[in-house]
Amino acid sequence: MRFLAFFLFFVAALSGMEVHLEGHLDKEKLAAIDTNQQEILLAINSSSGDLEAVWEFAKRLATSPATVTVHLGESVLGPAAMLPFVADQLQAGPFVSWGDIALGTGDKWPVNLLSNRVESLIKGERPLLKWLAQAMCDPALENPPNPALVHAKESRLVINQNQLLTLGLVAKLEVLPERKVEVIAPKDAAKTPSGKRIGYIAIDQRESAIGQPTWIYVKNALDYYKKNKPELLILKLDTPGGEVFAAQKISDALKDFDTNTGVPVIAFIDNWAISAGAMLAYSCRYIAVVPDASMGAAEPVLQGEGGQMVSASEKINSALRTDFANRAKFFDRNPDIAEAMVDKDLILVWRYGKVVRLNREEEIRYIGPDPDTVITTKGKLLTLSADALMKYGVANYLVPDTALVPLTTAETTAGKWPADKLALFHHSTFADSKDGVIDVYQMDWKTQFFVLLAHPIVASLLFLGMMLGFYSEFSTPGFGFPGAFGLTCLFLIVLSSFALDIASWIELILLVAGLIFIAIELFLLPSFGIIGIAGILFFLIGLFGLMLPGIQDFQFDFDTQTFNAAGDAFLKRLACLSTTLIVALLIMLFTARYIKPSLGLFSSFVLVGGEQTDYRSTDAPSTLPQPGATGTTLTPLRPSGKVLIAGEIYEAVTSGTFLDKDTPITVDRIEGSSLIVS
Repeated sequence: MRFLAFFLFFVAALSGMEVHLEGHLDKEKLAAIDTNQQEILLAINSSSGDLEAVWEFAKRLATSPATVTVHLGESVLGPAAMLPFVADQLQAGPFVSWGDIALGTGDKWPVNLLSNRVESLIKGERPLLKWLAQAMCDPALENPPNPALVHAKESRLVINQNQLLTLGLVAKLEVLPERKVEVIAPKDAAKTPSGKRIGYIAIDQRESAIGQPTWIYVKNALDYYKKNKPELLILKLDTPGGEVFAAQKISDALKDFDTNTGVPVIAFIDNWAISAGAMLAYSCRYIAVVPDASMGAAEPVLQGEGGQMVSASEKINSALRTDFANRAKFFDRNPDIAEAMVDKDLILVWRYGKVVRLNREEEIRYIGPDPDTVITTKGKLLTLSADALMKYGVANYLVPDTALVPLTTAETTAGKWPADKLALFHHSTFADSKDGVIDVYQMDWKTQFFVLLAHPIVASLLFLGMMLGFYSEFSTPGFGFPGAFGLTCLFLIVLSSFALDIASWIELILLVAGLIFIAIELFLLPSFGIIGIAGILFFLIGLFGLMLPGIQDFQFDFDTQTFNAAGDAFLKRLACLSTTLIVALLIMLFTARYIKPSLGLFSSFVLVGGEQTDYRSTDAPSTLPQPGATGTTLTPLRPSGKVLIAGEIYEAVTSGTFLDKDTPITVDRIEGSSLIVS
């Protein structure tokens, strides 16, 4: 019996191993695979992964003693596409897309390096496979060795199951038998019943546009998911759009999160991804849509004369077109479709199963055996329905209408609920994750506070409060509530700027230097001069730098007299702050004129009133009142002003304290021709 058991164990060990690689391929997932086998069947259905991790696994596989058979599933794209080149034998399912090895990697490696490394995996002299390796890495490669390999110019090669048969790379198409082992899963898979913990970020408030507060929310959410990695991250979109500059920052953060953490991001459009929302969708690896979803109409507009919205300049439009096209190409989507959502002058048609860009409407073929299907013509911004998004390869999944179990109050409050309560997980692709758990990012009080501070109205009110607080403080002796209020507003402005990633140390240094110069002028010098003016300028430059998003990315084209999207955001906020500054000055004037004339505008700095007949502005030190002489203040001393001593009026200054009018004073000393009193 012992011999029989040992024999069966030995036979099982020699029978090899079947490994299913699905979803995103990262270092942890691939490290769990033991390549020290006699035979390995590698079943691949993946379109994303960590390029370095897959390369290291491919090297282990190539140097292992195992005979490697690779079964190509429905999707073998991105880094996973290099693994079939290790195979001793290829198999293919009934539907296959294999190629574009650099998909989703952001061209991390140069083309020649990537191509060379993939070719090095091929065993023996196999010219066809070497050409395939080059074409799947290099979009500029031409002159295929077989007519079956002709593909679109400037695109990396992707081949299907029919081409595999034609090229003789597989003998037949076969469905893989039922799995012998489970899919290799991350080590933390036991956290939920299905091994799936699913991140969830929602931008779904139609009544509020995407802006700086949205950026703070998404930035903090991504930081949370970096520390608490989910299996995948869902970005729910139902938005009419918003500020381009904020959307660009969010889009960059989403793309970086996907490529750097290995957690695929899925945009779930339910129902709108309009304008800036379309940019966010294009920045996600996968896009899923409900049947009545809409995406597009992303032309930037500005507020023109009379408050009417007008199309943005060609500079902004051109930059945004390029931005959309690049985001589309990064995840292997058609860039022309993306550009047409921004530019209403593009003409696109569906011809012979692909999107074709035309120069003139006369080129559209309306008749013939296979007429064109017009996607968009001049004068129209492209907005696509769910069916069109699927047809033209923008969306990856069409989520069916499903009756869902409503969320309970407890689930909503906790931010966690079963995945099958989300329509996305009723799609066949995600069916295995239906018993996973949605882990919603919920803003803590700090994030909510930062979001509140980032609102343009709140930022303007803080600016107004700071100006009025400082004005009131400088107009009265001592330090009281107005000064504390102004400093609090300033602190909140600085805090908000750092939360928005606007602030840099240069602005902060200018701000502090300005405050120091103003304090020196107020408390140490007898009159207001160049140091005070420099202090005000430094303070305002630093303050406006802290409060203006996009100042570092501002670009202006002198030839076309236009600016970019960051410049648009900068000028909008600058106009808002300038208006607030004017309002603050008007309030100061009104206060000085009607409420408390004795304050006077900037009365801390400039003494007002006519010259008294007995006033002596300059005297020789020997003729001035000597130390110990007494008198009273004729005007408030802040810290300089006029005093009355022995019936004569003199200019005097305190050591830094403020004194009210009619306060008894004593001459402490004489410095030059100035009286120092207390």
